Amino acid sequence: MPKNAAYSSFLLGALAFSAMATAQTPISRDGRVEKIGPPRSGLNVQDAKFIKDAAAGNTFEVRSSQLALKRGRSPIVKKFALRMIADHGSAFEELKLLAKRKGRPVSKTLPPKLQVTIDRLSRLQGSSFDAAYEKAQKQAHAETAQKMKREIQFGHDSDVKGYAINTLPAVQMHAKMLATRKGMPGPRAAHSM
Repeated sequence: MPKNAAYSSFLLGALAFSAMATAQTPISRDGRVEKIGPPRSGLNVQDAKFIKDAAAGNTFEVRSSQLALKRGRSPIVKKFALRMIADHGSAFEELKLLAKRKGRPVSKTLPPKLQVTIDRLSRLQGSSFDAAYEKAQKQAHAETAQKMKREIQFGHDSDVKGYAINTLPAVQMHAKMLATRKGMPGPRAAHSM
């Protein structure tokens, strides 16, 4: 290879590398590198999404169950709601501490889909509420269990995965309680739940 051709190849490579670096790093007019946003927390997209989803799920469980205490009719529904408030309230507090350590504050703001369900439940009363609450709980627990399994399989942060591993059995137990009513007082056929 002639000397000029090697030098030209070197310059082209250096120029391409410089262009890539410049495209990824914004430079101000005076030549300084500009920072964009806060530093990363170290969580990958999967872990960060899981924390956000888990916070929303716990918040939904607590809020919908608070409605059940006010608007439900069945003692079974109300007993289940008390359990959900205790378990998911505690799970939210644990998640909040974990998220704080990871630099990811959590919110109690619900995503639109869950807020629509809360709004719908808040317009119901008595046995109509009980049936809608049971349906919402079954769906929410099934979705939460799937998200936890996904975090366990694909998450990278060991603390976030640990939260999913430790919390999944309670979510599965809640789903089983809904399906079988095991451990829930009251007649099975007389009340909807």
